[in-house]
Amino acid sequence: MQLWRVIWRKVIWRKFSTAQSLCIGLLTLLLASCTEPPALQHQVYIWQRQWTEQHPAVLAQSKKDFNALRVLAMQIDLPDGTYLWQQSRVDLTALQQDGRPVIVVVRIDGTITELQHLSIAWTLKPLLKRWQDAGVKVAGVEIDYDSPRSQLPLYQVWLKQLKTNLPNDLPLRITALPDWLLAGEFPDLLSAVDGITLQLHSILSPEQGLFDVDVAKAWVRQLQVWEPKSFDIALPAYHSALIAAPTSKSGYVVESEVPIASQGERREMYVDPASVAEFLDWLQQTQPEGLANVVWFRLPMPQDKRAWPLPTLQAVIQQQPLAANIELSITGDAPLFELVAKNTGNTPGVMPELIDLLGSNCSGMDPLADYVLQQTGDDISLKRSKNLGLAAGQQLKLGWFRCQTLQLD
Repeated sequence: MQLWRVIWRKVIWRKFSTAQSLCIGLLTLLLASCTEPPALQHQVYIWQRQWTEQHPAVLAQSKKDFNALRVLAMQIDLPDGTYLWQQSRVDLTALQQDGRPVIVVVRIDGTITELQHLSIAWTLKPLLKRWQDAGVKVAGVEIDYDSPRSQLPLYQVWLKQLKTNLPNDLPLRITALPDWLLAGEFPDLLSAVDGITLQLHSILSPEQGLFDVDVAKAWVRQLQVWEPKSFDIALPAYHSALIAAPTSKSGYVVESEVPIASQGERREMYVDPASVAEFLDWLQQTQPEGLANVVWFRLPMPQDKRAWPLPTLQAVIQQQPLAANIELSITGDAPLFELVAKNTGNTPGVMPELIDLLGSNCSGMDPLADYVLQQTGDDISLKRSKNLGLAAGQQLKLGWFRCQTLQLD
């Protein structure tokens, strides 16, 4: 074979190999661009200070949704100038049987500013040992403290001291306020702990509500400036109420997971599940670097009337379509009937403004739940007197009727 032919074939082969490599590279990029981003990981706070016999059942129902549990174990307040320590009555057997990793949460009231006088290791260490001896998979400690920005240097020193008094194999985490992201000391605070949970709810003034999608996105972008190695995001699955309190400095108090016995005027502050779902979809698509978990506040319990029902929270997490489905039914037999409404959907719904019924030989009736009765002969109507919502899975009695027959018209 002539030399020029050998050289020509080598040149052609090299060009072909280069082109082949480029094509493979482009194909890889195209396939990567078509691949769905990995699913977000979810955890949940359990914020009840008194566990009940209902907790094991709710834990079982939520097991597929959350990879770990964050359990309020202890709270420290300063009501009258002296420290008040309260340990939650947690069902350790239920946690052991559940088997998921547990992060022990210590809540320190934000009115406590002189942290140098507060030592918690002497109480926390035996608590951790007791939980571990009970078979609970303790995976870390989280300090929930709303420190003023001016106190962050002191908080950092306090955290470093606490970390030296905890077992080396237990990560120390903190919740973080968006306000801290503007502090020059924030990187030093990051270096003092093993991870942070950026709280994106109940941060705005109460007049602005509990959660804002655009503001939450801005806070996540701001956190990215500091390039944290790993962080979590806390999102709301509850609503609150503002209760007028003239003696309070702000003129109101906030009712959330703990009911407040007050006759003051109430203004409900709802979090629309659709808005949180929108933010969650943004997280899923953007996949912020360093994001490890979305942590939900809080695990819904049957007696917790301000938490989203579990079907609503599950629908948001699983990114299912959100819809209410309010069904009306008549129960009972002549001569006593009840009108019942039930929301079989996965999000709160508004009750019908007008409900028409057809009865016969009616001798008595009593509307309930903010409906006003209207009757003309056998035609019966219930007119809603004000906006009335019905949570997912909730059932509501609307009235009883003493009739020979009764049906929805």
